[in-house]
Amino acid sequence: RFDDGQRGWKEYAPYERILLSATAKKIPKILFEQLAEGGVLLAPMEQDGLQIITRFYKRNGKISSEVIEPCFFVPIIDGRVK
Repeated sequence: RFDDGQRGWKEYAPYERILLSATAKKIPKILFEQLAEGGVLLAPMEQDGLQIITRFYKRNGKISSEVIEPCFFVPIIDGRVK
């Protein structure tokens, strides 16, 4: 499968772990929907002009986050299979 990953892969969900390897300004809601209860999503996030590795948790159906440390990744670029 060739895709930018921003829509996840619902056919194989739920996932206990999701790792983004490019910086996002916002995590697509569909990725949190595909994250299993108790799961973790790790992503470099753009915040105030900086990039920060952020850990998101899904507990009791709610998402919480924790800032880990500054980083530098390439940005997510839209690209979908046609």
